Amino acid sequence: MRLSEIQKIIEENKDLLSISIDPIPRDSNLCMVKNVTNVLIALHKLERIPSLKEHINIITSIPEISTIHTSNQTVVANANCNKFNNELATLKIECNAILSLANNILPTMDKDMICIKLPEESDLKTLSDIADNFSKLFTAVLTVPEIEGNIKFVGVEAGCSWLYIKMTGKIIAIINIIINNIYNVFNKYITTKKANLDLQSLEKDIKIKTSANIDIEQVLHALCEKAIKEINNNELKKLDEGELGKFTRTMENLVKILEKGMEIHPSLMAPPEIQEEKNNQILLLQKQIKAIKLLEFTPKTSEEESSLEDNSDNSTDV
Repeated sequence: MRLSEIQKIIEENKDLLSISIDPIPRDSNLCMVKNVTNVLIALHKLERIPSLKEHINIITSIPEISTIHTSNQTVVANANCNKFNNELATLKIECNAILSLANNILPTMDKDMICIKLPEESDLKTLSDIADNFSKLFTAVLTVPEIEGNIKFVGVEAGCSWLYIKMTGKIIAIINIIINNIYNVFNKYITTKKANLDLQSLEKDIKIKTSANIDIEQVLHALCEKAIKEINNNELKKLDEGELGKFTRTMENLVKILEKGMEIHPSLMAPPEIQEEKNNQILLLQKQIKAIKLLEFTPKTSEEESSLEDNSDNSTDV
């Protein structure tokens, strides 16, 4: 989990870490509590943060309080109530310490950002390719005079492989359209690639030869070319044939980098439904990529190995 996600979870939940207590006249051993369910929901969300999990487990194991499932006032033992509130106060101090660290080292998050997750174990060439192709994409948009706005590299998140880019003006909508098109092309590309590999696997299993012979690189080029022409016709309207060709190659390159594991996310400040939609889309694509890797790594059958051995035995030295 990146620090910016932890920051957001804490900001949304830390102020809920307190329960309302009303004393019961003539009985100092009991008290009335309310809003416990809101606190338990906040604890459940904060539990996603690894460094807080152990403390939250202690809090939710306190008798009586953690079993309350109503927002109405409930009678509980004073000792349990005080212990629960004291632990919440300590947890809140921990949250504030993490938040202070995050606020000091993280770029300021903005709803008009894109967040780029680099592929795991990226080498210098991959990093250079990412920077080069995003630069070309942004340049193609910025050179259109009618599209006002700006694009700014905000920074890298410390301790993880995330880049943040902020946009302003009409450029925001254009870049989002382009990114959606890149993901649509990526989805069609890997779906076609998997179908092609499935067909090749089927040919081996049932020992027949089909007439299908898909050039997956041509498929990618055609998908990108079509997408770029539509973007130019509907949004940019200024790119000539040469610029369209360059933009098409840029999209092809970005799709290939997505296949290596790069991800493009909306800002953490974007509406939750937009974030969830993108996360679900990326999860489905990751499953497709995993299936493709398994198909590409299919070991040779015993029959194929036997055939190779026979050919080797029949060969003669000259």
